[in-house]
Amino acid sequence: MLHELLLALSGHPGDIFVLHVPDSSTTPIFRIPEDFTFLHPSEKGALEQLAQLGSLYRRINTFIEQYRTKEWIKGSPRVRLPHGAYFQGFCQGMRHSLKEYEDMIVELEDRILKQPSSQTPLSLISSWLSPFFFVLPHLEALVTTIEQKAELYHGGRLLSLLASKCESGVSEVRETMLKLTQHVRKVFYQQVTSWIVYGTLEDPYGEFFVKRLSSVHFAPNSRDIHETSYSLLENENFTFQKLFSIDTKQIPDFIPIKVANSILFVGQSVYTIRMANISNINSLPSSLTSKHLKLLLELSKSSVYRGIELESAVLEIRKDVSEWLWEVVLVGEKTLNCLEVFRKYFLLGSGDYFLQLIDSFEVLRAARQKEMRRVVIKEQELNAMMIQSSVGTSVEDDPTLEKLSFRVIPASSYDPHNDELSETHSPANLYNDLLLLGSRIELHYSIVWPMDLIFTDVEIERYNSLMSFLLVLRRTHNRLQKVWMLGNAVRRQDLRWQTKGRLHDESHLCELREMAHDERMWRLRTKMLHFVDSLWSHVQTDAIEICCTDFSELIRATALTKPGEASVEGSKGAEKPLHDFEDIRSAHSLHLDQLFAACLLFYRPLSLSLRKIFITCDAFCNQLEKGLSSDSKMFHFEQNDHPVEQIEQEFIEQSEFFFRTVSDMNRHGGSNSGPARHLDQLLLRLDFNNTYSLTSRIIDSSEKTESDS
Repeated sequence: MLHELLLALSGHPGDIFVLHVPDSSTTPIFRIPEDFTFLHPSEKGALEQLAQLGSLYRRINTFIEQYRTKEWIKGSPRVRLPHGAYFQGFCQGMRHSLKEYEDMIVELEDRILKQPSSQTPLSLISSWLSPFFFVLPHLEALVTTIEQKAELYHGGRLLSLLASKCESGVSEVRETMLKLTQHVRKVFYQQVTSWIVYGTLEDPYGEFFVKRLSSVHFAPNSRDIHETSYSLLENENFTFQKLFSIDTKQIPDFIPIKVANSILFVGQSVYTIRMANISNINSLPSSLTSKHLKLLLELSKSSVYRGIELESAVLEIRKDVSEWLWEVVLVGEKTLNCLEVFRKYFLLGSGDYFLQLIDSFEVLRAARQKEMRRVVIKEQELNAMMIQSSVGTSVEDDPTLEKLSFRVIPASSYDPHNDELSETHSPANLYNDLLLLGSRIELHYSIVWPMDLIFTDVEIERYNSLMSFLLVLRRTHNRLQKVWMLGNAVRRQDLRWQTKGRLHDESHLCELREMAHDERMWRLRTKMLHFVDSLWSHVQTDAIEICCTDFSELIRATALTKPGEASVEGSKGAEKPLHDFEDIRSAHSLHLDQLFAACLLFYRPLSLSLRKIFITCDAFCNQLEKGLSSDSKMFHFEQNDHPVEQIEQEFIEQSEFFFRTVSDMNRHGGSNSGPARHLDQLLLRLDFNNTYSLTSRIIDSSEKTESDS
């Protein structure tokens, strides 16, 4: 009987223990036939309970042998069964766990043979095998889960599943799951090591969270390596965003997204170093490589995963690679060149150029408004205007224009007064539909390596948000100035006609004179220009100029230092030296935050108020241009029914709201701050001759009187 029991525990049926498939399961179990009537029911139940371990062992061992030795077709979409390097590591760990059970069966047989069978009760055998009553059911349930949902638990998601199983209060189960997870984690660390130490992505089954996007593949040992030089990396079509990305679905749950991004950054940096001939150096120094290998090897040997250790190791490796790149590639000067491009084109630093470009946009806008069909703005038209507008300006011979191009995202319908924009747009993106009849335009800048490590698509998008705000602001400022010039021309013409006595059309001249000499119209225009001019002066002089100058000085001082050295004494970065990509990237992100804060684009109510002010000024200019046009017949109006009554009311309401809100922000302070005292300077510009403060005092006193009464 004991020999039959040992045979069943080893997963083999016999005369006493036979395989039986229950109705509720497809997994066969060992049962004693009904015709064995000489066994007591309690003894029969105890034997079947022990034999249950054998059926679990048989089930797990069959699963391992079935999938462990199979060869899978790479990339086959029909592969639905468990496969991959992670799964092979899982099978190896399961095999190791079953080896402990098999060794226990051998030891059990040895114990039974060393003593008489009468002295080996079933309770003693159960006590010897007691740990496996907890372990084997958990392993069998894990195997069933993976087999039934092979697609769900593939690659990094298999690691997430195993990590969750380690959180058990039963010590035997926890130890077994930790050993099993360690086998799979070794495969993960091998992929991480291959990627961040050697820049090689070995992932034939799509299990790693770093994915290759580009169809171009460079083999290190092929003849193409000579063609993959630094000149290729400077090609505008070669960027890291087009080569590699992160598949968030394959990131294990215990890996923070910050660590995953760092792994992506280091790996693609090492990949580029290996591919490019940078100063005749095709790899990192051997000392750094050995150091990084040692760090990851120590992590792979640990039986318990500690997230802080992996994060520290990855951040240290990232710091080493960034510093080496900074020293070899000489990033400081190139960063300054990129910042100059952003200042000139995205922040409207080249004023004469953008004045001509805005005029070209106005011509295109007027032409499209006369068309009866749906308004369509083409990218080819905008890019042609961008080149034509540069003629005669300071950027006429600037080679950077070849790397810039406009992109158009058409809108379904254009309604500048649509308040639903406030629900779907961020505070900085409330203006990009006001420039060209609802078509959102973006300026694309082809940044070459290694600057695309610092200035990613996210930063370019933020610069486009700033540019759309500045273009609308500058357009409004320009239109208010041009209607003044048009009004002066009409008034001078009236005076010449009066002097020469050429009043052939007295009624039409009266209408023209009525609009051109209306004091209320020009007082409102003066208020509008004062507000817009103050805001434009603040944005360009008090905000952008100071922020860009400070950040450029920081980069310029940093470019003179070497990794590990302190910054130049007295420079802006003396407290926190910048000498690698990560430091520059963080500092640049903070620089953009300061620009958004200085331009008041971080607070939605202010952005909505500015949007309404721009729309109101635009409507006013349209009304005035229509009235001053010689081919347009204006209607007579009474003093209490002025054509700009509603426009004036809206502008005064929004501008006073803007002033009060900024005053409250300046009074109470806040975390969103640009250059020092920039709100003070803006309020001083706006409140020239108590333009708004006097009104605020009257409103406050009236509210106080009402509250007292």
